[in-house]
Amino acid sequence: MNKKFIILTASYWSWNNAAKDWIKNYLQESWNKVLVIDLVKFMNEWWKSSELFYRFSSESIPILWQITFIIINSKIFNILFKYYLVLLYSEKFNKIVYDYKPDYIIWTYPCWQSLVWGYINKFKKTFNFWVFITDATISLQRYFDDKYIDKFFVIDYKTKEILAQKLVNRNNDIVSSFFPIEPRYFFEKNELKNNHICILLSWLKNNFLFTFLSKLNNEDFYKRITIIKWRNEKVYNKLKIKFENKKFIFQDFINIKEELKNIDIFISKPGWALISECIAQSVYFISPFYIAWQEKWNVDLIERNDIGFYSKDINKIIDFLKNKYKHIDINNFNKIKNKDSIKYIIESLF
Repeated sequence: MNKKFIILTASYWSWNNAAKDWIKNYLQESWNKVLVIDLVKFMNEWWKSSELFYRFSSESIPILWQITFIIINSKIFNILFKYYLVLLYSEKFNKIVYDYKPDYIIWTYPCWQSLVWGYINKFKKTFNFWVFITDATISLQRYFDDKYIDKFFVIDYKTKEILAQKLVNRNNDIVSSFFPIEPRYFFEKNELKNNHICILLSWLKNNFLFTFLSKLNNEDFYKRITIIKWRNEKVYNKLKIKFENKKFIFQDFINIKEELKNIDIFISKPGWALISECIAQSVYFISPFYIAWQEKWNVDLIERNDIGFYSKDINKIIDFLKNKYKHIDINNFNKIKNKDSIKYIIESLF
C-alpha cells in the first residue's frame, strides 16, 4: 500500500490507545507511514483542566457528568466548541497536516473533528477521514454529523443500526467491524466456567468490595479469585490485609490481554477496550459500576448480547457466579467478535 496515515488519539484513555496501537502496528507491518498525534500532549493545558473536571464530576457528582453529556451533544455547544478549538490550536494542527500530506486520517478519540473541520475549511480536503465509534460517543451524534467524515467503524450490527438512525443517509458509510484487536488475542472456549474470577478494582467502591469479598470468602464454588490493583491503591492495600489467602490472589498488575484466556469471568467497570478484549477471548463480564452516560452504552452492549450484565446487587452477582453462569451460551461471543477485524478495517478503505 505505502500510504501515509495520521492517527488522532488521546493516550489517557485505554480504549483509544488500544485502537491506535493495533491499527498502527498493522499499517506499519504493511510498510505504511504512520504519524500519531496525541491530544494529551497536543492540547496539554486544555487537557489538564478537562481531565480534572471529568474525574471530579464522574466520580463525585455523577449527575453533573450526565448534564455535561447532554450539553456536549447540543448543536450550539458543538458550534462554539469547534470555533474555540480552531482558534486555539488550528495553526499548529494545520501545519502538521499540511506538511505531512496524509492519504488517510484516523480518529479514535472525539474532539479532533473540530480541528479536521477547521483544516478542511481552510485547505482542500486531500485525504480520507474515518472514525472509530468507541464508548458512549455513539450517543453524541453531533460529533459525527459532518459530511467530510468518510467512514464510521462500529463494534456490532446493532450499533450500526442505531448510528444510521442518527445520521441521515449515511448507512452505507457505517461499517460493523468489531474492535481492532490483534488476531493472537482471540480465544475460543467450549463453555463458560466459574473457576477463575478476576476483579479489577478501578473505580469500584469500598463498601461493595468489602461486602462482596467477605461473602465470596465463605464460598467454595470457585478455584481462584485474582484481585488487580489498577488505580485503586488505598482500597487494594486494605483488601490485601484483610482477605489475602490461598484462593484470593492479589496482584498489582497483570497483562490482561495475555491472561484473559485463563480467566472465566471478569468483574470491573465496563471500559470499552476491556469489554472488547473480554469478548475476543470469551470472558463473561459483570459490571457493579459504570460511569453515567459515558459507559451506559457499554453495559447495553453486553446485556443485549447476554455476555455480561450490570448490577450492584451482591447476592445477584454471587448467584450468577455459583449457578446461573451455566445457562450462558458460549456462542453469544462468536456472534460479535471478528478475529480479522484489523485486516477487515484496513481493506475496507481501498
